[in-house]
Amino acid sequence: MFKKSLQTLVKRTINVINYSSNCPDVKKGLVLGVYRGCNPGEVLMSDQAQAFNLMVKNKAKDFLLTSNIAQQGAVVAHDLHPDYFAVAFADIGPTDAKYNKQENLQDCLEWTRIGAGLGARALQSYGVEEIYVENMSHAEAAATGSVIGTWDFNEYKNIEDPIKTTILPYEVKDQDIWKMGIITGEATNLARYIAHLPPNVGTPEIISGFAMDVLCKCNINVEVRDVEWIEDKKLNSFLNVAKGSRRTPMMLELSYCGGVPDAKPTVLIGDGCTYDSWGLCLRDNKHPEFGMFGKAGAASVIGIMKGISQLSLPLNVNALIPLYENKPGGMALKPGSVIKTFDGNTTEVHNTNRTSRLVLSDLIGYSQNLAPNMVINMSALSIDTLKYFNSGAIYSYTTDDKIFDNLESASSATGDRVLRGPLWDVYKAKTLWPSLADTRVVPHQATGDSMAAAMFLEKFKPKGSSMVTLDIAGSSFLQSPKPDHYLRPERMTGSPVRTVLQFLKQIVCPHDAKPSC
Repeated sequence: MFKKSLQTLVKRTINVINYSSNCPDVKKGLVLGVYRGCNPGEVLMSDQAQAFNLMVKNKAKDFLLTSNIAQQGAVVAHDLHPDYFAVAFADIGPTDAKYNKQENLQDCLEWTRIGAGLGARALQSYGVEEIYVENMSHAEAAATGSVIGTWDFNEYKNIEDPIKTTILPYEVKDQDIWKMGIITGEATNLARYIAHLPPNVGTPEIISGFAMDVLCKCNINVEVRDVEWIEDKKLNSFLNVAKGSRRTPMMLELSYCGGVPDAKPTVLIGDGCTYDSWGLCLRDNKHPEFGMFGKAGAASVIGIMKGISQLSLPLNVNALIPLYENKPGGMALKPGSVIKTFDGNTTEVHNTNRTSRLVLSDLIGYSQNLAPNMVINMSALSIDTLKYFNSGAIYSYTTDDKIFDNLESASSATGDRVLRGPLWDVYKAKTLWPSLADTRVVPHQATGDSMAAAMFLEKFKPKGSSMVTLDIAGSSFLQSPKPDHYLRPERMTGSPVRTVLQFLKQIVCPHDAKPSC
């Protein structure tokens, strides 16, 4: 019963494209782009907006002259066309927007996402059910922005007859590019939905069942591993972190076979701490309500796997998702404990509020059995990135320059940007001394925590494979209010779903055109 209700909730939440005809009484809206001119306050309509203006005998232009759109992200007009209840005109930036090296951002794509998202959201506020969006500067960016922009998490509010918003293309020539944007937006929203599930609902058992319901329909094999399996595979660090909760840990093992049978897979690993109270180290936890967001890495991996399948990417992918709670039960891991890690060495656990790296180390070590060509692990690895980047960027660590170049390029196209963190010996030294064991989980003096955590994980990297560690603590939750943006403040962002999907597309299809200005 509960699984069915959860399925119903996610169907309401994720925008699903529908090309079939609808009943004539459906409320329709249209989003058109408007560029900024060279002079202050000057606006220039996009090609589709100009064609629409001719259709409505210049009424669109007359409206824009008095709309003050230069000071707003989107303005809405009514009674312009009998087919549309309302038309939103969205600011999509300067006509000459291009790649911004300083920002590492394809400006025209980001302006398009912002315009499409704000325009679609403005129509949604009027109860519009079918929102038609033109391609603006780029069809994929327009589709992604509008799907992400209209998403919100209202599952536990008493809203009578919630309106289901459908995003549809308006005069878009390249339907394949548009569909790629829709798929990317939906995958991102799926990750956002899972990450927002409250801790009494988003438990290891419920998320496991939900993942099966969603992913098995996408030709992805889902195996749910129980605690006996985890013990048998000697994932000792994982078990030590999870034993403070009465809920037994579980692990999801996902697989997608899109490449040739003998090709080495890419392995995705996402931390799935469904509630993190920081174990026994409760004193400095000022926001225990944020403990539910420790599953953002797992949520992102589930979204990425769905996107990979729907995009039919020609590669083999395995995913490992540990699901557990880090709580202060009677058997909880104690500060100062020494435990055996997957590589057979020992590590000293000084603080139990930084255990994500312990769990990930087991899964990275276990991935050696899959003979991967590359491992991508993602989690809210350290509070450092939340403090210093404040929703601004993903902090990434890798020793492979080519992989980072591709990752950086992908992030400039998606707007979900990455910065490269240093993997220097000084941070490795922080994981070694002083300690009663071979290593220590928390760096000496607790400085450079994110870098030290990445260095700790490097020890477990499978031989012969590359690895990327993504610290999404600062990028997965939008704290600062950002006016005129397609992401909503105080909501999860779905980072790094968009960037990883684009990165994998660039790796396996290097000759395909990359989204650009």
